[in-house]
Amino acid sequence: MKKLLFLFLTVLIVGCSGEDGGNANNEQLSIIDKWYVIKYEFYEDGILDNIENVKERETNGCRSYFELKTDYTIEFVNYFSDCSGIDGQTFGTWELIDNSNTLRLNYNSETFDWDIITFNANNLTIQIEDCDDIGCYKMINFYER
Repeated sequence: MKKLLFLFLTVLIVGCSGEDGGNANNEQLSIIDKWYVIKYEFYEDGILDNIENVKERETNGCRSYFELKTDYTIEFVNYFSDCSGIDGQTFGTWELIDNSNTLRLNYNSETFDWDIITFNANNLTIQIEDCDDIGCYKMINFYER
């Protein structure tokens, strides 16, 4: 069940855009930008279970993304795979918890904490973990500007 929840969350983070949101020339890095999906790694009980190379299967110029905005809102956009229109769109809020490596997202009446593993001028890697009575699940998502 948790694996399906992670898969559902993953689907919410897909979209289409041809814009380059990079800010590599800024002296101070900001996490505020559009972050395009490169790949997802799924782990079950600490063992790599599946890899989804999103960037390799993107078609018609579609780029999967989520956008962290300056007003602390977040937007997830999901386009049809042929980029013919929007399949779904979700809005919420975000914050960095106490200047830590935790990105807290609030959307769909729920709160999600993403642990930031890597953040630099071009890349963002986050980890989502959850455990229940059945086992522990982890998803590592790789993004680029």
